[in-house]
Amino acid sequence: MNFRYAPTSWLRGNLAKANKKNTLAIAGRVLLSHFSYEQKPGFILETDNGNSAPTHLKFSPNVHSYSIGDELILFDDSAKQLFRTNPTATIIWKGCQAGLSLEEIIAVLSEATGTAVEQISEDVKDIISHWREMGLLHESPGLTVIERQSADADQPENNLAYNGPVPPPASNGLEYRFRIIDTCFHLSVPTEKELHLVTPLLDHLSVSNDTAFDERLYIVHAADRYLLLHNTKVVDWCFHISEIAPILHGHSLMIAYEMSHCLFGVHAASVLCGGKSVLLPALAGSGKSTLTAALVGSGAFLCADDMVLLTPSPIRMRPVPVVIGLKSGSWDLLAPYHPHIASLPIHLRADDKHVRYLAPPVDAMVSMTSQPFPVDAIVIPKFVNDPNAVGLKEISPADGLCRLTEAGFDIHDEMTPACVKELVDWITNLPCYEMHFNKLDKAVSAILKLVS
Repeated sequence: MNFRYAPTSWLRGNLAKANKKNTLAIAGRVLLSHFSYEQKPGFILETDNGNSAPTHLKFSPNVHSYSIGDELILFDDSAKQLFRTNPTATIIWKGCQAGLSLEEIIAVLSEATGTAVEQISEDVKDIISHWREMGLLHESPGLTVIERQSADADQPENNLAYNGPVPPPASNGLEYRFRIIDTCFHLSVPTEKELHLVTPLLDHLSVSNDTAFDERLYIVHAADRYLLLHNTKVVDWCFHISEIAPILHGHSLMIAYEMSHCLFGVHAASVLCGGKSVLLPALAGSGKSTLTAALVGSGAFLCADDMVLLTPSPIRMRPVPVVIGLKSGSWDLLAPYHPHIASLPIHLRADDKHVRYLAPPVDAMVSMTSQPFPVDAIVIPKFVNDPNAVGLKEISPADGLCRLTEAGFDIHDEMTPACVKELVDWITNLPCYEMHFNKLDKAVSAILKLVS
């Protein structure tokens, strides 16, 4: 699945090492009340051009800021990127917005933290350097704006282009129809062999063959490879029959998402436990799908795996209970929860990983026709090698939003300040946790306890 990533940068100066919440809170209140601290001699901050006049930063007019606790979320509307400031950088940013000079801000931070003015000055200059590199500052003497590329610029090009002949779909091919979210697909495959490989992924999504469909998908055999066609266009191909199911699964899910009316698609899983929903965003290889499968095997209901859809105004989670893709390292771990996992077909993904697709019983899934429901908690899971690692650690909403975007997300339309504000408002009062785990049973227990 290809998500557009919104890189989240952590603006941290050395001063953060000496941060104390109470002293920074005092400093923040002082700065935001426009208090002009009496300037002490000998610590005018010099900018890059050697100017020693009191320094007032000007922020880029394309940068929007949103308070979230004692931190800020910054959105660069020109580059379509999100940033997060730590408490110290937040104080500096808000002080500058209030019209204070850097020298006044440095004086208050020095007084509040008991740190030498010279050290504060160096730390502030370090933070400003970060902001300058990120293009957050308006062009001003000694503060050069660096041209930046959009968030999409680093995405790799599709190297799967196929320029060979495309044979027509078999006239005697087999047909199958299934629905994901609002989209009904008509699938055509050449023989029973291909159909046998893909139906375990689709049986719980199947509809009758006389159901009106929205999109056509074809699997055709062309010389040395299999092609996947969306309507008449080749969208993917593979050499081996064992690769067919993963590419069909990925493309049908993305097409259904693009046809939906959701605000975001988030790289995450989600489950419903005891009437409460848990969102599990994580990077690939974190153990997210393994944990999800274990939770379902322990009585939770599957809402989604790999992609969670969030609706706009208000933000709600829409169930997409497709199969759970499980890499080989999880098969033995999940045997106590799903004894039949060893009998499931093995498929080969494009990244050369072997996977099995687990389709929980229909009564263990949230119906795709259910109304969207609110998220009750966000848990960012990560499997680690430390056998003693287990337990939930609460993180700030700003941290939770950063982790959510780092995991990967896609937005239907262009990211706007209004979208960011809606995200910030949504997550501000939402409990967020990170969970490092080594023992699957303890991780399952921790999450079930969280929602009990």
